[in-house]
Amino acid sequence: YTAPILIQNNNNNINLIPTTPLKGAPQLSDFIWLPAKNINKANILRFGAFKNDSMQGSVQSRIYFIGEDFKKRYKFPIISLITDSLNLFNYEDGIYIPGQTFEEAGFLNSYWPVGNYHNRGREWERNVHISYFEDNFELGFETNSGMRIRGFGSASFPQKSLNIYFREEYGLSAVNYPIFLDSSTETNKRLILRNSGNDFLSTHFKDALLQDLLSSAYLETQKFRPSIVFLNGEYWGIHNVREKYDRHYFKYNYMLDEDSINLINLCGSEIEDGDTDNYFEIVEFVENNDLSIEKNYDFFKQNIDIENFIDFLIAEIYYANYDWPCNNYKLWKSSGDTSKWRFLMYDLDYSFGHNEKSDYETLSLNHATSLSEEWPHCPCSNLFFRKALENTEFKTQFINRFLFHLKNTFSSVRVLSKIEEYQLLFEPEISDHIDRWGYPESMMDWYEKIYILKEFAI
Repeated sequence: YTAPILIQNNNNNINLIPTTPLKGAPQLSDFIWLPAKNINKANILRFGAFKNDSMQGSVQSRIYFIGEDFKKRYKFPIISLITDSLNLFNYEDGIYIPGQTFEEAGFLNSYWPVGNYHNRGREWERNVHISYFEDNFELGFETNSGMRIRGFGSASFPQKSLNIYFREEYGLSAVNYPIFLDSSTETNKRLILRNSGNDFLSTHFKDALLQDLLSSAYLETQKFRPSIVFLNGEYWGIHNVREKYDRHYFKYNYMLDEDSINLINLCGSEIEDGDTDNYFEIVEFVENNDLSIEKNYDFFKQNIDIENFIDFLIAEIYYANYDWPCNNYKLWKSSGDTSKWRFLMYDLDYSFGHNEKSDYETLSLNHATSLSEEWPHCPCSNLFFRKALENTEFKTQFINRFLFHLKNTFSSVRVLSKIEEYQLLFEPEISDHIDRWGYPESMMDWYEKIYILKEFAI
């Protein structure tokens, strides 16, 4: 360039692009894309150095926040995502829209409209420039990275969850920055920018709240920090930054060799990292042996981390999670004779009063032990629990631990205090988010959704 470049009003209008189908089934009215009432905009500049019409190095991306009001407006850290808009909104392969996939598949016997946003794998990863600013607008980090859509049902909502992959082929291979203030590590290889899952329509913080309540339990949980995302310079709403369970999570949080990590999903039918190790050997043993017999239960204890297992069950049962046990079912262990399988806590949005299937009157112990083979159950999903209940030692330990959690972890006073804490945290930001997405319907509706949490706690 030969003269100053004027940075002025952002004329992008990607917020006008619908991110759900606009017709097709009655249930669409519950979560259909709505035009934004108000969009705050920053300004972006992308540039490269050229020599003889050939670009030298990579494209550089910058975001500019113009005006003093930006410094006063947001209480959360700001994340800027900059990418070619076709990566997100192109009909054939844009990952943020229904697109060609919906035209071909429609609802495909599903409650949820199938779209481009449901396609997975490296083929559907798109490059993006990510910048992270603290709430005082101090730049924390920036790099190019990979981006994919996350989730199934929640991916059908107007606002999507994103997985961010730091890879050397894009920029930094990992980010060393204290995103999570209470974390034992500053290194993150992958991050989730979460739309709050099924809670997108409600409080926008339920999963973070419920995992936070389990901080003293014998469980792995995903750390949390709320953020405001700007996409190509346009306000894109609140996204909760979360850790992603994978081999890198265990490497950086527990100093384990990432190649030793085995992470499986849905009764071992899906392998996310490593392999199934001895999981199916345990399943076969439990299916064919009486765990009320001491030596058989000893085998079970040698392979399953009982303290973790019990705390996992208690949390799911107390929360009345309907989206379980034949979903949100992950176990992990490291390779080695002394390592035991542990259960992972995540995606708790369809619980704690989400609807009549998960309210405070739900008989969730019955749900946890049901012999039904229809979703949300399957024969393998509660096998370990049902068989372990044959054993007096396990049953006694389970009951005593449940009583402890009811008096301490889940005491009404503690839970109500934590709900108030999250309400106060999100209150300054939720109005802009509602104006952007139309969900929840209003501030009053948001307060009513929070009251449901408080009623459950009481």
